[in-house]
Amino acid sequence: GQLAGWDKVDVCRLINKLVMEDYLAEYLVTTNDNTHSYIRAGPRANALLHGGDRVVFSMRAVMAKKSAVNSPAARGGEESRCPELDAIYERCFSELMDVVTAIAEINEVNTNTIMNIQALKGMSLSLPESREEMLTITGVTQANYEKYGRDLLKITSKYAEEKNKLNFMEVTKNKRSRSPSSWSNGGAPKKRKGGNSKETPAGSYVAPYVAKFRNNGKKRIKASRGRQ
Repeated sequence: GQLAGWDKVDVCRLINKLVMEDYLAEYLVTTNDNTHSYIRAGPRANALLHGGDRVVFSMRAVMAKKSAVNSPAARGGEESRCPELDAIYERCFSELMDVVTAIAEINEVNTNTIMNIQALKGMSLSLPESREEMLTITGVTQANYEKYGRDLLKITSKYAEEKNKLNFMEVTKNKRSRSPSSWSNGGAPKKRKGGNSKETPAGSYVAPYVAKFRNNGKKRIKASRGRQ
């Protein structure tokens, strides 16, 4: 199909993005004490299928060259209002999902047992920076915050800081474009030296959380043996 040349990671990121933006919806089915997650068309699916909406999806540099023709942005000739901001939300959601998935695998449970996808979606869009802000998100309870919320808060806080820096740069850029000094040279923006951001290697941010919850699991096992 059209995504045959895509990496699995990028396919998962695209699915996560579609869920975040309500083009897809996740629903749960519980049978014999086991919970299974399924995907179906979301409330905004028709707008996308009938051509009213377009999805802008940021790609890694290597994949962008391969899929430039097939990307939604290339086909539609349209750009997001703020693709940099969209990328922050998307990367935050992807990192949250990776960490929750890793924790769920360690505990041998469904990811929704750790934190449901709508809560992760809310986190990635609101980017809470405190316990109080985290607890205002639908799906985040006192119980699951105490177990996993603090680790997820570190992720959202990191991306909140990145968003604040982006907003500051935009404000500064707008001020410079309106200043008299910019009129003398036709308002041409100055080229920035270097500064290309590097994408965090997949898995590097997951490792500390995996080690933490794996060690916690070992402690619980030792404690239970000691009581026998």
